[in-house]
Amino acid sequence: MKHPIELLKEMKKVSFEVTVNIFMGSSNRNIVKSFRSSFTVLSNGMFSLPINAPGFTFNKARNKIAKILQPVVDERRLMIKNGQQVGEKKDLIDILLEVKDANGRNLEDVDISDLFIGLLFTGYETTATALQSIHIF
Repeated sequence: MKHPIELLKEMKKVSFEVTVNIFMGSSNRNIVKSFRSSFTVLSNGMFSLPINAPGFTFNKARNKIAKILQPVVDERRLMIKNGQQVGEKKDLIDILLEVKDANGRNLEDVDISDLFIGLLFTGYETTATALQSIHIF
C-alpha cells in the first residue's frame, strides 16, 4: 500500500452508493456517479452557507441533482400509471410518488426532489461518520 486511505472519504462513497440504491432501487453506476459529484458540492455547501439562492454553490448543486433525479421520477410515475412495478420492493421514490398531502394531492416534483435530497444528505453524512467512528474505536 503506497498511500494512506482517507477512511471518511471511502466510507462516504460506500454509504452514498448504498443509500442511493435503497432510495432509488438503482445500482446504475452512471446515475450514482452523477449524483455523487453534485452531491459532494451540495454537501460542502451545506456546511458553509447553505443559501438556496441563484448563484450560490448550494443552489447550483441542488438544481443539478434535481435535474438528474427528474427523469427517474418521470419514468417511475409512468410505470406506476401503467401498473408496472420496478423491483420486488417499493423504494423511496415509489413511496414519495404515492404520498398525498392533507388535501389529497400528490407531492409536487420539487417537494419530491427536496425530500429525496434531504434524506440522502442525512443518510450519507451520518452513516459515513458513524462507520468511521466505529472503525476508530
